Amino acid sequence: MAPAGTATKRRWWWAQPPRTDTPALSTRRAYAEMLVVYGVFFASGIVAAAFSVAGHTPTTPATGWSEAVPASIDQVAITVLCVMVPVLLSARRGLRVGDLGLHRPGTPGAVTAAPGIRMAAWALLGLIAGGAVTSLLATGSFPAGRFSYPNLTLNLFHAAQAGFVEEIVVLAFVVTTLEQARRPRSEIVAVALLLRASYHIYYGPGVFGIFVWASIFLWLFLRFRTIVPLIAVHSAWDILAFLGQHWHFVEGLEVLAWFALFLTAFVVWLSTRSTGQSPPPLATPGWYPDPFGQGDLRWFDGWRWTPAARPHAR
Repeated sequence: MAPAGTATKRRWWWAQPPRTDTPALSTRRAYAEMLVVYGVFFASGIVAAAFSVAGHTPTTPATGWSEAVPASIDQVAITVLCVMVPVLLSARRGLRVGDLGLHRPGTPGAVTAAPGIRMAAWALLGLIAGGAVTSLLATGSFPAGRFSYPNLTLNLFHAAQAGFVEEIVVLAFVVTTLEQARRPRSEIVAVALLLRASYHIYYGPGVFGIFVWASIFLWLFLRFRTIVPLIAVHSAWDILAFLGQHWHFVEGLEVLAWFALFLTAFVVWLSTRSTGQSPPPLATPGWYPDPFGQGDLRWFDGWRWTPAARPHAR
């Protein structure tokens, strides 16, 4: 039986409210943790972007395997750290891995196939729209560099890494940290978008395109509280965009892949409409073992954990 007062009507545009059952952070601590983590992973990108705006666009030197292999290992290490650091810092404040949108498959809150496909389609739509704005307004960009297989390998690792680092650090960690400090949502949105744009300023006015897709990614995280589809779409977008610079047939494959995603999302949406589910839950509502350790069981309403907890029936 569902606890009283936990059922609410969901609209497609709704955003989940932040958790209020964790100890509140001071605003100073929240911003300190958030900006330090952000600086560790993005300070070099911001400096490089600033030099580019000043007219000192970095050149991409030819890279052999002796440079590409260690640099690729560094990319993997950074990706691991971008997961571990936010997870460990959040755990010290009473948050779970799932609060950062990194649910284990099959657990309450983990995105299932139908909402995951719809999320991916919305994210892709944002990237296409934002990319169009950036292409129209951009006055600069970083050079792709001369083609070689070592450079190709290194850049593919870098493209795959971007989805993890940006979505975990600049989206999930920023949002959850400021939410725990009980900051207003308008402030959280503004900070998250400004941080996302900061290391893309080398585009010049084209940075407005970053605001377009970053806004949609932010809404999707607030809506579904998962970042797995966002990481997948972001990394795939960067990888295919890079490959398309060197092999034009990849651009055709990219169009086919994106068309297939939109078609699948449309079919899923039609199926959802026909069954009257609006929107589909992430997991079956019910009593589950309490992940916070405050009771034996806690009610999961289909979208998130609720304050309702109870002991096991004796």
